[in-house]
Amino acid sequence: MTEDKKLPISVTALRADDYSPDAKNIIISVTTKYSNIDRKFSVPIDCFFDFIVDLRRLNANAIEPAHPETAPPTAPDEHQASCFALEEEKGEDWKGTGATGLAIKEAKPSL
Repeated sequence: MTEDKKLPISVTALRADDYSPDAKNIIISVTTKYSNIDRKFSVPIDCFFDFIVDLRRLNANAIEPAHPETAPPTAPDEHQASCFALEEEKGEDWKGTGATGLAIKEAKPSL
């Protein structure tokens, strides 16, 4: 199998543990499907900005239907859950179940 054709390793857990002492990196823990051992990595914060750009690009590509005429209709005000759906449910604008008022008191740039 060539280098380009290797299958990716399945990640079962990804956590941000801490900042590095110089606050330029974030220490993350990764657990894979074939190991119960958490592997720790020090990732430069700039990598996360690039990662977010990549996620937005992937999301934009996934939203565009291949054939608009066959795409299922969506309601214009339909709530689209994000990867932070639990936090959204606790936000004061959320009208669904589990709404508990404002959960985030102050926004701080963390990445």
